[in-house]
Amino acid sequence: MKIAGFFKGDNGLGLGLLMELLFTNTISAYFAVDFVISCAVFLVFMFNESRKYDIKEYGFVFYLLLPLDYL
Repeated sequence: MKIAGFFKGDNGLGLGLLMELLFTNTISAYFAVDFVISCAVFLVFMFNESRKYDIKEYGFVFYLLLPLDYL
């Protein structure tokens, strides 16, 4: 949870540097792509389930993904 905080504190919000470091090797690139695909599948699943069970406030699902950005 502190990794992103340290990166942001040391380097600011340099997305170019973050992408460069994230895709430095194949293992970290695989993890990043797997994480993005998992988030997309989760959002599709939650949207479908909220329609299935007639949940009107399905926008809260996006807030569930926000803590994952700070890992």
